[in-house]
Amino acid sequence: MTNEELVRRRVDAINAGDLEALGEVLAPDVVTHYGSGEAVHGLEALGGLLAGFSAFSDLVVTIDDLAVDGDRVGARYTSRGRQNGEFLGIPNTGRSVEFGGAGIHRIEDGKIVEVWTVDDWAALTRQLRVTDPVTPVSAPSHTMTEARVETVIENKATAAHWIELANARAFDRLSDDWAHDVIVNQGSDVEEVVGLDALVALLKTFYAGMSDLVIDVEDVVGQGDIVFLRTSSHGTHTGELFGIPGSGRPVSYKGIATYYLAEGKITREWFNDDMFALMRTINSAVDAPLSQTS
Repeated sequence: MTNEELVRRRVDAINAGDLEALGEVLAPDVVTHYGSGEAVHGLEALGGLLAGFSAFSDLVVTIDDLAVDGDRVGARYTSRGRQNGEFLGIPNTGRSVEFGGAGIHRIEDGKIVEVWTVDDWAALTRQLRVTDPVTPVSAPSHTMTEARVETVIENKATAAHWIELANARAFDRLSDDWAHDVIVNQGSDVEEVVGLDALVALLKTFYAGMSDLVIDVEDVVGQGDIVFLRTSSHGTHTGELFGIPGSGRPVSYKGIATYYLAEGKITREWFNDDMFALMRTINSAVDAPLSQTS
């Protein structure tokens, strides 16, 4: 079984609620890092974690894009279902939901031994809480363009380099890595950002709320013209963010972003930081969209 097949079968087993099939592709001592929370160790504990989604009995995960890079596989996916039970203290609404996510899988001896995954729970809870649900904005699936090994290496370096520029607040240099007509999908139910100028404006406002924010790159996975970047961010809530005045609270959250590149520039990004964890930390309403910072 190829590494790609292992990841696809993992998703199929989750959709079917088949723990036995899940055990065929996961190592018994698999470690699952879900969002910004504590790691889950072992198959039995993972089964308990997945049971937490019983409020969505028909939830189906679809892989939209996938990249294989040696012993690691990155995947961007969309989850769709209907709420039929209480979830995170939210009573049953009967509403259909759609939210994005991304994961990176590490494979060893023909088994998945470690998984990092971040779902857009901020969008999920917004869809359950708001009076008039917003139609989710799904990023289209991407047809991968194959690339030489040297190009893949360059693409991975480009995706990581823009994080260095962000940490240095060198927004005037983002054109080094981003196309001027870039499209950024910043949430499952938030309008996409179009153009480099709009992205710079969004970033400046976001960083104004966390002036000392630092992003650490923890893993880079690439194939063809797709790059997955796994990150860890930490800083202090110093200014207004999501309409909430600075609290002085320390913040930390995880993220897995998906980048699509052409001719050495990022042309599209699927932003997938754990905004749910961030907003809980600063004690704001979990239904505040990222677009409120723009």
